[in-house]
Amino acid sequence: MALSYAPFPLTAVHLASFAGILCYGITLWKEFDDSVYTHCNVWNILPSFSSTIGNYTPQRYIWRFFVGVSCTMRMFSVMVFAENLKRFNRKGPIVQILTFMRVAELIGLFLLTMFASTEVFPAHAFGFCLFFLFSMLNITIISRLMSSGVTGSGN
Repeated sequence: MALSYAPFPLTAVHLASFAGILCYGITLWKEFDDSVYTHCNVWNILPSFSSTIGNYTPQRYIWRFFVGVSCTMRMFSVMVFAENLKRFNRKGPIVQILTFMRVAELIGLFLLTMFASTEVFPAHAFGFCLFFLFSMLNITIISRLMSSGVTGSGN
């Protein structure tokens, strides 16, 4: 019995989106006055998303849980991506490089999510740097490969 890959990426995206909307809604409902307050008394219309998922419970734990599940599903997608890329590009180490970069990107996202900047700043900052660096490199290399026809022409 073969598993269908199609629902995994969409489910991973929808889990994170659902968690974000849920956390934001809970913050607006339960913590509105506190979430828009600033120490310099500047009036905010809405709270920032990072304060919504990092400063309040149960939102912090809802967000971490759903992103953790999403990262697990995305890791499965990385393995499928690597297998598909091998079919189109059999030359050179590009498959291993792209797979490493996607795994590093997911580890960065996981660290960034699990460690709030107010809790363990070095781990949060390291996760952000990993996520940002490898996601930018990954999309740049994949865009280059696709524009040169390497992934789609069987070269």
